[in-house]
Amino acid sequence: MESWIVGTTVVVPSDAIEIPDLAFKDNDNITRVMFQPNSTCQRIGNSAFHFCTSLQTVDIPDSVTTIGEEAFYFCTSLQAIDIPDSVTTIESHVFYWCESLETVRIPNSVTQIDESAFSRCCALQTVHIPDSVTTIGDVAFHRCLSLKTVNIPDSVTVIGESTFFYCDSLETVNIPNSVTSIEEEAFGNCRSLKIVNIPDSVKEIESGVFMDCEDLEYVTIPVGSEIEIADDAFDGNFSPTRVDDSMLEVVIPDGKIYYLNNWAMCENLYELLVDQNEELEGVRGTFQLKTREGGTLVDPVKNRINLRRILHNRGLTLHPKKREAETIILPQSKRSKTQTAVLPY
Repeated sequence: MESWIVGTTVVVPSDAIEIPDLAFKDNDNITRVMFQPNSTCQRIGNSAFHFCTSLQTVDIPDSVTTIGEEAFYFCTSLQAIDIPDSVTTIESHVFYWCESLETVRIPNSVTQIDESAFSRCCALQTVHIPDSVTTIGDVAFHRCLSLKTVNIPDSVTVIGESTFFYCDSLETVNIPNSVTSIEEEAFGNCRSLKIVNIPDSVKEIESGVFMDCEDLEYVTIPVGSEIEIADDAFDGNFSPTRVDDSMLEVVIPDGKIYYLNNWAMCENLYELLVDQNEELEGVRGTFQLKTREGGTLVDPVKNRINLRRILHNRGLTLHPKKREAETIILPQSKRSKTQTAVLPY
């Protein structure tokens, strides 16, 4: 492969059908990769440019169908990448820790983004994921600290574990109605995320999905939803000494909601509005809920049930640090004129 290097540029011959695995691994002198005209190269091998820390520019021709795992791993000077329309899979760790990568084009030919494909691309601000993509792997955009917006196409059914974990600048994300599951810590530590709309297609929100989202204020779950939410889905932190202190309101209209203790650590949550739910299950654990004068969706007097009394009747107690929790707004079907309603498990 030494014969391909001209100065600080790798020039791939037109008759080369691949760049072999590990071909230029750890070569920190390379600044550019270019392909001769009419290239027949079909594959960039695994770890081909692994740890090429000076590499800034790569022009990938349409002949390439495969970019192997870790092909550009830790290419910390790489600034832009245009993935050709011939590629169908962005493989595991391909652009891992390309901390200078600002722009990337993902073509409509791509159907799969594998694990950690863009993890730690700290300069990446915007990602457009085409409708052709059906799978986004775990940790795919983990610690993309500058990422502000991302679209998730309606071809995706699962948002994988830690997919957008620690995307510190992420402000908005559109979760399409095709998604049925949001896996562990998918948006954990997204400290700029303010509003989340959960579509009715989602049946499960796993542990820590929105943990430590310090600016998260509003979560809306639509009418008719049937969803299971892990106990610590919205925790400020797994530690009981930390709380998510930004959550203001959670709106859960008409539907079936499991395990209300998901908001146990949301210190400033004033109202959990579950008016007219068909079923309300799994009220257990600890709560930090405060009532706000003049509730927005229900009568602030008639429709409130004493949470402390309900928990006491169930043999449960409030956490000592959460003594201000007094009431919770219950669905119409579960209210009692004497305000001694018993909630089902």
